[in-house]
Amino acid sequence: MFPSWTTHTFLNGFPNTSVSNKLLEAGAVGSFILPIPVSGIRSLDKLSFEMGLSKYNALGIELEYSFSRSTGLSSLGKMIKIPKENLGFIKNTLAFDLSEITFQGQDTLYLFLSVNRGQLSENKNFTQRKSAVRIDNIRVSGMRNVRNEKLKNDLHYVIFDQKSNLKVSRGKFDVEKDAQSLRVELPFGEYSLVSIYNNSVKNPFLPEVIGSKNDFYLLDSMEVDGRIFGSIDTFKVDRSFSKKLELHRAYSQVRFEFTDTLATTKVTQLRVYPNHQPFAWNPYSINLPSLDAKPRKPYVIDINMDREKTVVFNEFLGLEAMARDLKYKVEVMEEEKVLRTFEVQGSVLNNMQLVFKGPLLPPTSGFGGFEISLKEKWTGEKVITFDKE
Repeated sequence: MFPSWTTHTFLNGFPNTSVSNKLLEAGAVGSFILPIPVSGIRSLDKLSFEMGLSKYNALGIELEYSFSRSTGLSSLGKMIKIPKENLGFIKNTLAFDLSEITFQGQDTLYLFLSVNRGQLSENKNFTQRKSAVRIDNIRVSGMRNVRNEKLKNDLHYVIFDQKSNLKVSRGKFDVEKDAQSLRVELPFGEYSLVSIYNNSVKNPFLPEVIGSKNDFYLLDSMEVDGRIFGSIDTFKVDRSFSKKLELHRAYSQVRFEFTDTLATTKVTQLRVYPNHQPFAWNPYSINLPSLDAKPRKPYVIDINMDREKTVVFNEFLGLEAMARDLKYKVEVMEEEKVLRTFEVQGSVLNNMQLVFKGPLLPPTSGFGGFEISLKEKWTGEKVITFDKE
């Protein structure tokens, strides 16, 4: 929640922090609203973050929560007081306990992180308009439900020689059962490494034979429950070394938010048909095998509209900088009966969220009443004269 005069910018992260990135500085801010998707989450642990306050801030920080952006706020724990000597944008590492929140049957939890609380505190320099907050490294921890125990946890890798572009090594391992690191022996030289983390029912759609960089590509194989991460790294071998790999999402999140006000309890399932061709990631070549032109199978998603107003799934886009056009046909089902069919489309970049918002079932009838009264006021008068005989 921000006053009309609120400003914001991004600065270098706090010094002596474990992650080097940008922090957010917001001026004259009242609170930060953090929407947390909780569908599929078993429990939450804590909210942790780093925060710095200007010399014009009040010293109190509070956390409240709700399942709506505007109503029903509940407090979480006690107000945190920042020592006055820690003003002046000194980094404070803070945390709130989230374990008491019960959210079963909810889709989104809204955390309201409020600053400038306790204005009657020791800081007599407090001025709302001059105050500013720096915040970074926000993290929510907890445990999620396993939606599908058949999901694989494999890391696939291919190593290419930088000069010849030829493959020198290829393999995979289960990151949960076998190892948390990749160990290979290579001759001295320079190399490219392609890493694919596959968290889906199927194996990632890679070529059976990869002889050189031009042979490499990755096609969609995630289906509704899956996730795929990837990265390309270059490194030089002239001694024993250790290198940290950071894999990035190769997909975006698609979310349907339904705005129905009337009950839609007869809806039991959605069938979402992708009407776009599956995407490919081929970072080294423009050549691709001919893609299957057959209609794609639908994403079948069970839904209970008594508890859920949102449906979420992932769509593979590959680690590409360009926007992709997504198109879907949606069948709204009551058991095996189609209640409604509609189509949506939109453009999105990789690692973004695309939201389609509207009614799941349009109203088929209206309800109203009539109040009857007699309008007895004359609208005017017309006079006609006549002569006596």
